[in-house]
Amino acid sequence: MVANGLITADHLAANSVSVSELKSDALSGQTMSGNVVFSGNVTVSGTSFAASATTITTGDSLISMATSNNSSDAVDIGFYGLYDTSGSQDLYSGIFRDADSSGKWRLFKDLQVQPTTTVNVSGAGYAVATLVANVEGAVTGNASTATTLATARNIGGVSFDGSAAINLPGVNTSGNQDTSGNAATATTATALATGRTIGMTGDVVWTSASFTGAGNVTGTSTIQANAVESAMIAENNVTTREIAANAVTSALIAQNSILTKHIDDGQVNTAQLAGNSVTAAKIQANAVAASEIAQNSIGVIHIPDGLITATQLAANSVDSAELITGSIDAIHLASSSVITAKIADNAVTAAKVAANVIGSSELAQNSVTATHIPSGTITADLMGSNSVDSDELVNGSIDAGHISTSAVTTAKIADNAVTTAKIATNSITNLMIADDAVTGAKIDGSSDIAVASLQTTGNVTAGNGTGDKMIVSGLLGVQDTNPPQKLHIDEVGGFDVATLSSSSTGQQTVDSFAAATFRTAKYLISITNSTDGDYQALELLLFHDGTTVYLTQYASIFDNGAQVTFDADINSGSVRLRATPASTDNMTIKVIRQAIEV
Repeated sequence: MVANGLITADHLAANSVSVSELKSDALSGQTMSGNVVFSGNVTVSGTSFAASATTITTGDSLISMATSNNSSDAVDIGFYGLYDTSGSQDLYSGIFRDADSSGKWRLFKDLQVQPTTTVNVSGAGYAVATLVANVEGAVTGNASTATTLATARNIGGVSFDGSAAINLPGVNTSGNQDTSGNAATATTATALATGRTIGMTGDVVWTSASFTGAGNVTGTSTIQANAVESAMIAENNVTTREIAANAVTSALIAQNSILTKHIDDGQVNTAQLAGNSVTAAKIQANAVAASEIAQNSIGVIHIPDGLITATQLAANSVDSAELITGSIDAIHLASSSVITAKIADNAVTAAKVAANVIGSSELAQNSVTATHIPSGTITADLMGSNSVDSDELVNGSIDAGHISTSAVTTAKIADNAVTTAKIATNSITNLMIADDAVTGAKIDGSSDIAVASLQTTGNVTAGNGTGDKMIVSGLLGVQDTNPPQKLHIDEVGGFDVATLSSSSTGQQTVDSFAAATFRTAKYLISITNSTDGDYQALELLLFHDGTTVYLTQYASIFDNGAQVTFDADINSGSVRLRATPASTDNMTIKVIRQAIEV
């Protein structure tokens, strides 16, 4: 029996592996060095074929392109090349059949955008290239230069084909030209044969005298009635000189257009004021004196509330008839003006006595009885020292509120008086537990024990059966106080895991770790293709030098071709394990990472 992965290249004889032993995708992702010779036909399936050779030769006399363009005319056909005349801008030049221009062939240069399936004739830099060649056959369009006309034309009865200048009789040589019109019979060249008048209608009317061109003519214009509108008059151009006396009536004045600056001083008199037009807002402060007020014209409605003070009242002018019942209150009484004679019998009630004004001198002997003392008013301040004995205490009246902090000492507690019911939850701390007091018999073995932080010395046995579990949430360090991964041992290395779900062929990150923390990592990888029910497993070993990751993949096994290929890089200080799925099937990639610190 031969174990999986045991046979390497060293065990194979030269030329012992033929095509029949190779899986269909066995060379996928492989790089061949040296010369490779294929006998027979070579078919490349894919969307891109790159050849970095400096010289490509072929025995084929015709190169076939656009072989899949047999159902439409949607792509351009041709070839192009790359060049750079400035050292900073890639440029493209070539020749192609333009699918968007009725199949015309175009020669182009200086295009800054690399062509795809079409050449962008509107792209940056695109220009028509120059073809230096001899052309045979029909050419359409206009030639930029020509020596003669294809068909000669007559000018003034003389044939002209552009090969030489011509002479026209009656123009630059002697002879006559056949002309039309009245040039031969005109008697003057400075006047019209028939005179005409020039007129203008509209807001301005004007008609000239007869005009033949032999001399100047003049006319008088008239502005029509209502022809001048506001928009035709420039700002500030109408002055007093332009306005006739009494020509401006109220109908011609716009609302609110007469301002103070338009009225001369003293022009507004009583005749100009409308009834009730002078309101309080029109009268200046303090402008109305006694001379302006008529006799007996000031009524109650003219005096604001609170305006009449003691200054306005004559001496002894306020009698009882002027006082409103109940209007005399405390502020109107002088100090000590209310004497005994002014107070009616039984008029002084509890409501009339101010707080704390009745002292011992006002109380008669033995006048204060139990009925005069409200419940709860006798406080500790009112009792003499040691005046409350057990005889004064009601049974059961001493509760927690009456006991001072730390007042209950060991001597106050009867033997066996502290039961479980007396102990508050979570109140027993490690300081209260005597050394060696917690034995195995004190621990409930049937319940889970959860600890936030546990530090032990000596031997620790966790669980006592196959069904027991010890769950650690977070990171676990063995002889390591600050583990950098899920399980770390003695500040050297340990283990971690990661999972990636994918339905894309794009490159994705499965796992990453800090390059400053770990130098070397080994991955055990399991891949499940849940769409096709295919599987793959492999191991991968890598290390980095801070800039580049070096890796090797081995022990790769699969049931239906490799599902995923792997690579690694360093990005933003992290080493990344990168996966590229071979299809868009639903795949789950799980890894176990063994990592060793830097």
